[in-house]
Amino acid sequence: MPYKIIDGGRASEFGRDNLGLPLKPRPGPGKESRNSTRPISFLREVQIRVRSHARSGRGERGSSARGSPHREARAFHQRVTVKSRVVRTKGKGARALKDHIRYIQREGVGRDGTEPTPFSSEQDLTRDSVTALTEEWGEDRHHFRFIISPEQGSELDLNAYTKRLMDRVAEDLKTPLQWVGVAHHNTDNPHVHVILRGKDEHGEDLVLSRDYIARGMRALAEELATRELGLRNEFDIQRDIQKSIRQQRITPIDRGLEKEAALSPERLVDLRLAPASGQDFAIRGRTNRLARLQFFEETGLAKELEAGVWRIDERMLDRLETLGTKNDVIKLLHRRMRGVADGVDVHFVTPTAANEGTIVGTVLHAGLADELYDRRFMLVEGTDKRVHHVMLPDGSRKSVNPEQGDTVAVRITSEAQLTKSDHNIAEVAARHEGIYHAPDHEREILGVVNLPPGVSARDYVENHRRRMNSLTRMGLVEEIGADSWRVPTNLVQTLSERRRTFLSVEVLVKARGKDIGREM
Repeated sequence: MPYKIIDGGRASEFGRDNLGLPLKPRPGPGKESRNSTRPISFLREVQIRVRSHARSGRGERGSSARGSPHREARAFHQRVTVKSRVVRTKGKGARALKDHIRYIQREGVGRDGTEPTPFSSEQDLTRDSVTALTEEWGEDRHHFRFIISPEQGSELDLNAYTKRLMDRVAEDLKTPLQWVGVAHHNTDNPHVHVILRGKDEHGEDLVLSRDYIARGMRALAEELATRELGLRNEFDIQRDIQKSIRQQRITPIDRGLEKEAALSPERLVDLRLAPASGQDFAIRGRTNRLARLQFFEETGLAKELEAGVWRIDERMLDRLETLGTKNDVIKLLHRRMRGVADGVDVHFVTPTAANEGTIVGTVLHAGLADELYDRRFMLVEGTDKRVHHVMLPDGSRKSVNPEQGDTVAVRITSEAQLTKSDHNIAEVAARHEGIYHAPDHEREILGVVNLPPGVSARDYVENHRRRMNSLTRMGLVEEIGADSWRVPTNLVQTLSERRRTFLSVEVLVKARGKDIGREM
């Protein structure tokens, strides 16, 4: 069956063999045909395509960031989502790296609920060999985390696929890479976690260009998936789009609508002008957007002001993200509670919600809401017969780690935004006619202020500099030059009157019955 590929402004059709490689090139007006009536040969077509995907090297001229300019994602290629994060490792990050490695190897995430088998470019690994391999990574400046999720991941050997992908990445970066991968099959979309060491073959910091991280790796991943599974045809693409029309989560259509709405002060999307006859792709795109907007009107996310003109809710993406999370929670409850979750009332607890008093209940599940950023959450079956979704406060891992079966109390509390640094800043500014200048502060405290053990004057003032940047973003001080700010005389009073709300989680009784009563 032929498949139509849009490539560089011209359309060509290919059949495919059992490897998904293009076979019967349709003669078309390529570069060579401008001066010749002969069509591009099959061999020449393949060479052009391979060469276009094989370019590698460094990024922008003069940049030390590795990675080729991003490959163009093809409309008919298999789709792959690649999420990435650069994590500073030194200091507290070393412990976070160990925790993350332990988490992605946890039991139950392998195929059929088994323990996963970690792997690298050369071989499968064991837990002990992963620990040995990554031991010295904690001394590096940074490391990279990736989540690679092919849309048809269940049809791929994810371990072999990831090895091929990382081998190609190493070719692009022109350096051998040290990495560990773990395939997860515990969700509707099988995916792979990859941790990449932030060092090259010479022991220097490995720096990747933003373009390569954001787009290059995804395009490469899609290219490799397409080689294994073949091209998507037009029917596949339209079927996927139709499935997304009524999805209660963020879709690619939504991001396009949001981008257009953001250009209008009134957040309007105007679809009155229909594409010209013959522009099939644009016509289908407009039809799909109209169908999505009609679904938005049903759910209160958009309103049609006149035929073809829509106003988009300013919190459209946030609300869709919440709906997607709620649906994921319900799926999780179905798996955990064997159907008891039918019609369950899921309540999302946030620090910005009105104070609803203390929520007391039993932890049904605790895990990561975001596996890339280690944001943790728990589901609590409250005494009010509701299931509460609670995002755990940052740093909760240091104090108490709620586990399934624990009895917990969740409170929404508040405190003044005033800090000890704010008092110091106000005092320094008062001595200098309302100006806080960080270098002056550092000179003043040398040999005078008793600093905590291991804290230098530079470190001490750096904390105050960060606080000044935060106060600037809050609009409470004015930056007037390098390391200099104008500080109002009422700063301390203003901050003492401002309150910040946050979630306080207390484990009352551990599942094994030990009362500990510690907060996080």
